Amino acid sequence: MKGPSSIRNRGSGGHRIMINEAFFQVLQKRRSVRSFKRKQVEEFKINTIVESCDLAPSAGGLQSYEIYQVKGNDKKNLLTRAAWDQMFISEAPLVLVFCANASRSVYKYGKQIGPLFTPRCHNCSSLCAARSSGLGTCKCMGRSI
Repeated sequence: MKGPSSIRNRGSGGHRIMINEAFFQVLQKRRSVRSFKRKQVEEFKINTIVESCDLAPSAGGLQSYEIYQVKGNDKKNLLTRAAWDQMFISEAPLVLVFCANASRSVYKYGKQIGPLFTPRCHNCSSLCAARSSGLGTCKCMGRSI
């Protein structure tokens, strides 16, 4: 690829789309990482990641999620337990926890649909923003304990 963007063929129909090369490289280079450096994440990188989440698509523009920064060992150990004892969580210098805030979506969409909205797009935006900031990430799920 040459220049800041390139045209790629997609599919058998010969459809062509324009792809920003830098963005596409972020997607190509992002990997799930389970071994982290013991180095604090700079505040400006955390702010960039959170800001990327604010820019992600959201049903009705509600941004019906909360992001919690977890840095303390005691809380990371609890999260490790909640995520089926995936030890790399407790070893990460920073853990971002994404939680749906159903009350925001229920207000607009009602009790039948509102609770179904989850912060998936925001989570994906955070993964790409972290990668573009030179950080490794791993998405994982948890349970109540």
